[in-house]
Amino acid sequence: MQVHTFIAESADEAVDQIRSQLGPEAVVLSVRKLPRSGVSRLLKKEQIEVVAGIEESTPTQTLDPIAQIQAEIRQLKEDLKRRRVPRAPVSPAKAEYQGEGGSSYPSAANQSAVPKPSSIAAFLVRTGLVPVFAERVVSEMAELDPLNQPLAAQIACVADALRRQWKGDTIRTEAGVHVFVGVPGVGKSTVLCKMVTQASLAEAQPAAIYQLDTLVTNNSPQPALFSEILGAHFERTLPSQFEWSEQSVFIDLPGIGLGDTRGREALARTIQAFGVPEIHLVLNAAYESAHLLEQVRFFSKLEISDLVITHLDEEQRWGKIWNLVLGTNYSVRFLSAGQNVPGEFFPATADAVLNRQFGSK
Repeated sequence: MQVHTFIAESADEAVDQIRSQLGPEAVVLSVRKLPRSGVSRLLKKEQIEVVAGIEESTPTQTLDPIAQIQAEIRQLKEDLKRRRVPRAPVSPAKAEYQGEGGSSYPSAANQSAVPKPSSIAAFLVRTGLVPVFAERVVSEMAELDPLNQPLAAQIACVADALRRQWKGDTIRTEAGVHVFVGVPGVGKSTVLCKMVTQASLAEAQPAAIYQLDTLVTNNSPQPALFSEILGAHFERTLPSQFEWSEQSVFIDLPGIGLGDTRGREALARTIQAFGVPEIHLVLNAAYESAHLLEQVRFFSKLEISDLVITHLDEEQRWGKIWNLVLGTNYSVRFLSAGQNVPGEFFPATADAVLNRQFGSK
């Protein structure tokens, strides 16, 4: 990553410099105030120093399981060509998977083989689904009678079965008031800053940020820093009487531990001050599925609107997201990866998950 330092008189000037010199793909890495010296200290405001970075033009090598599998398929094709072994046509987008107990799913050289129903269920478990949901998907496939088909056809059928389970758009409030809740350390403040950045820069909407305490102190430095950079209104106290005024409002609350009912009640009282906002439950994708489902059950008392999945750069089994789709009544609203702002942050769709899960199109 190329890192650049900018000195500016105001947050707006810093944003202009970053966007003009580095472009829209740049990410802000740090912000700090620079005190003036001498007489200028009395006459002018403090300057700010902003460190921003942009990825090198040459893409870095990442651990992409689909690309690795495709490379293995290409190597297998070359080996078979040298051996002059007749083979069935190969689908480049499909992979060879090693099953449990050392057994293999049909390889690219043997796509005509038909796996047993338990094999496709085990395949789904390996992508992140818990066994009970994997078996449910397989049972739906049985109604379409695809189990006498090659693995490639079964994967396509699995994708269709899962896509039908995807929940539609969430009900959004007219006021555009967003509250972020969850256990500590899941990335609530980072998600808030990413959404504020989209609203302020990409959509050119005014924004206000409330960073509030409940029974515990909310010490995250991010909301204050990015509100200054983006020119958003920032408050550290609960309004005596909240009135929405044509701007997006983002409310950052401290995380509470699973089972902390007193903390949850304090969150509920704070949220009530903002009318009927959209309440986003933020979940860390790297946690085990049973723990994620337990978090959803615990926070459902707050009448959450939807789910936001974070830390997807730390979890390759994107199939885990389907456990939240199949095991709850909530839709998944956003997907987030990495700590940089704006970074990777995009609306959740069935195809976005399937493409990362096993290369479905």
